[in-house]
This record gives sequence, structure tokens and C-alpha cells, in this order.
Amino acid sequence: MLTLGTLSFGIRDSTPFFAGLGVFHVASPTNLRTVSAGFWAAWRRRPSWLAWHYMGMAWSYIGLVMATDGHIQRPLADALFRAGLGRGLAIGLSLAVVWGLPPLVGSRWSARRQAGWDRLGARVGPGASTG
Repeated sequence: MLTLGTLSFGIRDSTPFFAGLGVFHVASPTNLRTVSAGFWAAWRRRPSWLAWHYMGMAWSYIGLVMATDGHIQRPLADALFRAGLGRGLAIGLSLAVVWGLPPLVGSRWSARRQAGWDRLGARVGPGASTG
């Protein structure tokens, strides 16, 4: 994932959007940070490393889902427009589904996983209280 994230900056879009760069290039640094954080936690194996590793990998996966969804955003907006919604509403709704829903669902999913670790007595790292 680190290699793919780095190599993604060499991919150029055929449309003149940000001189060949696109939305995926804007998201690549975030993906590189999440994968790096997860990798670094597993490499160092400090207390609560598993929780940090899990969170980094989970958010990287959520980002990949969003990138995949990005390929269906325009066809989804076009379908909503043809179904009778206004162009702006169709684009807004498709963006909410494609780039709003994955982080919303993913954050709830990962929070539930962390709560499970807390019940098991695991010392979790990201966002946990030391209570």
C-alpha cells in the first residue's frame, strides 16, 4: 500500500483537472499517513500497538472504499439526474453517498471494535482514555 500510494502521484488524469492531478491525488497523502501509522505501530510493537495498527489499516481500507466509490460517483449522479432530481441535488446526493457514507459507517464500525477490546481489558491507543 505504501508503494501504491507513492506511485499514485505518477498517474495523470486525461482531463485537465489540476494539471493532470485529480481527487485521488489529494487523498493519497492521507492514505499514506494511515498506512504508515498502522505499519509503524506493528513494527515497533509498543503497548497498544494492535489498536493503532488496526485503526491505521481500517482507515486506509475506508479510504480505498471511497476511492473505489469515486469511480461510480459520476454515473450515480447522472442516473439520479435522469430520475428527475436537479443537477445540483443529484451531484450533492451522489457525493454524500460516495464520500460521506464510508467514513460515517467506518467510524462507527471501528469504534465498536475498540469498545470490544476495552471489554476484553485490552489497552487501546487511538482516542482511548487511560481511565
